[in-house]
Amino acid sequence: MSQADFNITTAEANTGATMRSMINSALQALAGCSSGATAPTTTYPYQFWADTTSGYLKMRDVNNTTWISLFKLDGSAGGLFCPIGGPGSTQAFAVGGLTANSDVTINTGAILFSAINTTNGKVLRIGQSMLTGNRYCEMQYDISNACFTVQPTLQGTGYENIKLCQYGGNVIIGTSGSSMLPGSDNAQTNGSGSYRWSAIYAGSGSINTSDARDKTPVSPLTAGELTAAKQLSAEMGTYQFLASVAAKGNAARRHVGMTVQRAIEIMQSNGLDPFAYGFICYDKWDDAFVSHPAIEADPANGVEAKAAWREQTQTAGDRYSFRPDELLMFIARGIDARLAALEAKP
Repeated sequence: MSQADFNITTAEANTGATMRSMINSALQALAGCSSGATAPTTTYPYQFWADTTSGYLKMRDVNNTTWISLFKLDGSAGGLFCPIGGPGSTQAFAVGGLTANSDVTINTGAILFSAINTTNGKVLRIGQSMLTGNRYCEMQYDISNACFTVQPTLQGTGYENIKLCQYGGNVIIGTSGSSMLPGSDNAQTNGSGSYRWSAIYAGSGSINTSDARDKTPVSPLTAGELTAAKQLSAEMGTYQFLASVAAKGNAARRHVGMTVQRAIEIMQSNGLDPFAYGFICYDKWDDAFVSHPAIEADPANGVEAKAAWREQTQTAGDRYSFRPDELLMFIARGIDARLAALEAKP
């Protein structure tokens, strides 16, 4: 351990022996990064100091006003710390831990990150002023039940969390007691025409907005619409999905309804534009591709070289669909008209 002020005065250079001693002291301090339990008395911009008290190698900032921690002297967990925020900044972030399976703290001043080992897996925390226990978001992969949990926390009090779990091939997205909400009101869909959920299991049906304040006045069906509604009711029958028949043969289940194409024909035969009605839907999509950069060979890690390639992630197509609730309401009005006509007969 050696420190020096790196300033050889005239008095200290009055003899060769004294001069040599002062130069050796300065060189030893440089070689040892001014190591010591306390900071050097005389400091310079960009000067290194091996702080043996905290165990960090530190560097003086550009303005020579403070020390910036760089990394642990013994190579243990703690990571490589790099300054951010421009010249003179005292903030830093950790590139990563220096040992495997260790706790790592990432400090950016206002924002702190922490990777903490637990008995069930590693927890990553991202937030503000975690040293005082204020706001942070905790993310954890639980090895015991293959769940990834995201939980916001305020001053040590955990709010409802979101879990992504895998049980027997199922991925479960859930919360513990609260609702899952979209990012904005009435602006996002769940799935699309080309990426559909195969089935939805729920404790009750969907709730659709039917507030008079959000609608134009309800208009009665025209004569053409009533005729179409009656004709649509007569089209109801059973069918099987072709994909189910191919996979299950005679065991494919039978469903009740009609085809959208037949409903379109009936609407048009009554002088109606089928796509002006919400119960008839049509979606069309284009081919989609993702470009991947070339991969360089890394034999040490078993990685083979691969040229850049383009992957097709979606094939162009289209699909017709119903909104069953609106279709059935349309048909129900036609049935009501038919019953009313029967009741009106003498």
